[in-house]
Amino acid sequence: MGKNEILVEAIQEIRTDTEVNRSEDVRKVNQLIDQADVNCEIEGMRPVHWTADGGHLDVLKGLKTNGADLDAKAANGKSCIHFAARSGNVKMVIFLKHQVHTIDKQNQTALHIASIMGHQPVVEVLIELMGADTSVTNLLGETPEMCSDPSLKKYWEDLAIRRQSNFPLVHDDPQKILKTNPKYAIT
Repeated sequence: MGKNEILVEAIQEIRTDTEVNRSEDVRKVNQLIDQADVNCEIEGMRPVHWTADGGHLDVLKGLKTNGADLDAKAANGKSCIHFAARSGNVKMVIFLKHQVHTIDKQNQTALHIASIMGHQPVVEVLIELMGADTSVTNLLGETPEMCSDPSLKKYWEDLAIRRQSNFPLVHDDPQKILKTNPKYAIT
């Protein structure tokens, strides 16, 4: 097994059961980053994709610092924000906000993915703080609402009511919210 494969395997094996175990695993990954090609592709994905899928923002930042291309797409056309949306990691989605309108090979945005997975906090951030387009249809002709998990039904109903009453969907100053609300703070 080469250095690149060892790095990806270490990323996949980051434990989240305790902070001590997680810190130990992240330290190991950060040591491996220096020895591997941070832009290598293994099984159609780069280390940044594996990291975003696992929800490890600190590792993603380390990869970026070491020259990883955060905007690279996986073989399936997904970018880091798609994987972050799938993992339900709000802070990582915010960190990757420049990718909010990126589509994959199935014409899905991060909003589609978060909706399918039922990650309401991510859906809210994508729509209300990042201005994600709720009308984009995937290759099946589905909007994020149409393909969403049933647990989001009330959210979509409330959103429709707000639209009808001309209530702004996107906060007046989303950057201020992202910077001042500790819930969204990226450290």
